[in-house]
Amino acid sequence: MSPVPTASGRECFLLVKRQATDTKEKFALCQCVTQSLSSPQLPTNQVEFCHLVPTDREKAAEAEVSALRQARSDTHGHHVPSFFFTVTMKIAAFNIQKFGKNKLSDPDVLRTLVKIVSRYDIILILEVVDISGEAVKTFLEALNTSSMKHHYTMKISTRLGRTRYKEQFLFLYRDNMVDLVGSYQFDDQLTEGGDVFARDPYILRFRCLNTVLKDLVMIPVHTKPDDSEKELDELYDVFLNVTKKWATDNVMILGDFNADGAYVSNRDMKNIRIRSDRNFHWLIGDDVDTTASKRNSHTYDRIVVYGDDMLQAVVPNSAKPFNFQKQYRLSDEQTLKISDHYPVEVELKSVSQMKEAAGPLAVETDADLLELKRGNLLLEREKLNLEIQILRAKLEKFNQGEV
Repeated sequence: MSPVPTASGRECFLLVKRQATDTKEKFALCQCVTQSLSSPQLPTNQVEFCHLVPTDREKAAEAEVSALRQARSDTHGHHVPSFFFTVTMKIAAFNIQKFGKNKLSDPDVLRTLVKIVSRYDIILILEVVDISGEAVKTFLEALNTSSMKHHYTMKISTRLGRTRYKEQFLFLYRDNMVDLVGSYQFDDQLTEGGDVFARDPYILRFRCLNTVLKDLVMIPVHTKPDDSEKELDELYDVFLNVTKKWATDNVMILGDFNADGAYVSNRDMKNIRIRSDRNFHWLIGDDVDTTASKRNSHTYDRIVVYGDDMLQAVVPNSAKPFNFQKQYRLSDEQTLKISDHYPVEVELKSVSQMKEAAGPLAVETDADLLELKRGNLLLEREKLNLEIQILRAKLEKFNQGEV
C-alpha cells in the first residue's frame, strides 16, 4: 500500500486502496472521508488503513456469473443440473402442542419456536388454544421483530370443537411471497355425511408470486384420533367442495392426520378415498417418524397434494419432518416443551427452476446478462479509482502549498 502524505489544512482525505490479486479486480470501492481539521495536522502514521472486501452487490454478481458459467459448461447442450436452482418456497404444518399463553411465557420456548417458524414461507400451526388471542399476537410480533428480510401476516380460524375444549387453525405467511386471495370455513353440517369433523377445515387460497404454481389451496387437518379414518375419508368431499367453489384442483392437504398406530391401520387406510384415489400423492412416507416423543415412532403428520401439476411443482425429496431437537441440540425435556410433534415441510419450485426445462439457452441468456451487470460494476470501480487518483493529486498539491 502506497503511503499517504501528511494531511493538513481544512480537509483531510483518507484514501483506502485494496491490494488486488488480478487485473480485473484491481480496484475496490474506496471511501473518501472528509474531516474538518481545527486541530494540528495529522501525521501519516495516525491515519488508519483497511482492506475493503467487494460489496454485497459485487459478490452476488460474481457468484451468479460463476454458477451460470459452471451450469453452462456442464450442459454441453443437454440437461441443466437441478442443483443450480436453489430458491424455493417452503411450506410446513406444525402441531405445536397447546399453543397458547402458558407455552409462550417461557422465553426459551418462544425463542426456539420463532427460529423454527421463520424457516418457512407459509406455515400452518395446529392446536392453538389461545382464548384471548394475545398469545398469537405476541408470537407474530416476536416473529416479525426477529426477521429482517421478511414480514409475516396471519390468518386464523374461529375457535373450533364440539366441546368446551376448542382449537384454532393458524396460518402464518410471508406477504412478499404470497397473496391471500380467499378463505372460508368448511361446514360439514351442509354435507350428506353430517357432523364428521371435530374441527372443520379452515381453507385458504393463495396466489404464489415466485413459484411455478401460481394458485395454491391449503386444507388444514387435525383429526380427532378416534375418528381419524372417518374424518380423513370426508376430506375427499372437502376437496370436491373446493374445486367447485374455486374451480381449481391445486390443492394441498396438510396437518396432523393421526393416521397411524392404534388409530388407523393399513387395512383402514385402503378405505380412505384420498388414499385410494391415485391422483392424491402422499408426500410423507408411511415409515417416517413425525413425533418428537420417544414413546413412539408414528407417522401422524402428513402432506398430501392432488394431481400431476402439484406433484411436478414439488421439489423432489423435499417433503420431510424437521427434527428441531437435533438441529438445535435440545434435550428431551427441552424438546417436549416445544411440542411432541415435528413440523412436516415441503418445498415448491421457484419460477427460475422452470428454466431447467428451457435447457442451456436460458442459462446462456442469463449468463450474458449477468456478465453485463458485472461489467457495469467493474466500470463503476474504474470510475471511482480515477476519482481517487484526482483527489490524491489535489491532496498532494494542497500539502505542497500549491492551492
